[in-house]
Amino acid sequence: MTFQDIIDLELWGFSVVRWSSILVVVLLTVVVLSTIKRFVLRRLQSLAEEHEEVRWLGYMEAMFGRPKLFLYLAVGLFAGITAFPVNPGVADKAMSLVQVFIILQIGVWVSAADSVLMRRFQAAVEGDPGQVTALSAVNFVVDVVIWSVVALLVLANLGFDITALVASLGIGGVAIALASQAILGDLLAFFSIIVDKPFLKGDFVVVGTFSGTIEHIGIKTTRIRSLHGEQVIFSNQDLLQSRIRNFKRMENRRVVVEFGIAYDTPLEKVKEVPEVVAEIVEGLCSEEVPVDFDRAHLAEFGESALEYEVVYAVLSPSFVVHMDIRQEILLGILGELRARGIEIAYPTRTVHVVEPRPSPKDGLTGGAKAATAA
Repeated sequence: MTFQDIIDLELWGFSVVRWSSILVVVLLTVVVLSTIKRFVLRRLQSLAEEHEEVRWLGYMEAMFGRPKLFLYLAVGLFAGITAFPVNPGVADKAMSLVQVFIILQIGVWVSAADSVLMRRFQAAVEGDPGQVTALSAVNFVVDVVIWSVVALLVLANLGFDITALVASLGIGGVAIALASQAILGDLLAFFSIIVDKPFLKGDFVVVGTFSGTIEHIGIKTTRIRSLHGEQVIFSNQDLLQSRIRNFKRMENRRVVVEFGIAYDTPLEKVKEVPEVVAEIVEGLCSEEVPVDFDRAHLAEFGESALEYEVVYAVLSPSFVVHMDIRQEILLGILGELRARGIEIAYPTRTVHVVEPRPSPKDGLTGGAKAATAA
């Protein structure tokens, strides 16, 4: 067979020359896309190193780092068929093949993004081998789901009837979802805790009537060590549906102190009390004792005392520091009031008892006697 005979050969109604031209276009496309991939990947790696806080750069880097031959072949075959048209039957089969390549590449990309996401979760719980192992298992399950969907889409594009298969998988999926609804809810809540970080291990939190330190954040449960020593276990879903007060993230603490003095205190000394309290609180402020005085006022006339209200802020989240400062302020107020002869009031009540007035028929006269008891 001569060279001319080879050139004149036809395959599916087209000459070898046309098919060779299409093959050249495919190869050129693969080379061009590979070059573009290397350039874009280097740029993304550089940006990801400069901006580590931008998470989507990590996903883009992982996706561009894993374009397989599927994408190159899909784009090259599409370009070749467009540049050198073939008969409709062959073109339809070629386009189906292009779609298959694209579906496979999308599966690779989604799997790569899932791997990056799971690595971030594993980094967040790196100190807990059990959590790392559990997340690896979750990653495997997600990959199985991704590639199952990809396989179904590929079969559908190749002309297979997958209706019965999808229906059976759908029924099985609904049954599994209903049976494991609570577990899936806790799993999604765990991912929300890891991503959003409403609290971290070691934070002191209050949840409803329970308070304590976060001891363990698991895939299904979070465990809190209470102030009394026992361990309180919450499901992740229930915990996120509650109102959580995270005291670890408190930047400052506003404190209100109330006390009262006796009503018979002279007016001049009543006016002196706010100034005395202000001097005591401001005198405590230093780098070691971060206190910000707000105000001190005679607030109201109480049942048995003149009530004062003192407001200040402790610029530290530490409860121990707060209590130390409160103690110093209360001792200072007590000492100054005693030194100035001002009596701190205690609950008292004066009761006036009046004897009944005698009736005229008793033939008695007289007034009422008053007795006073304190």
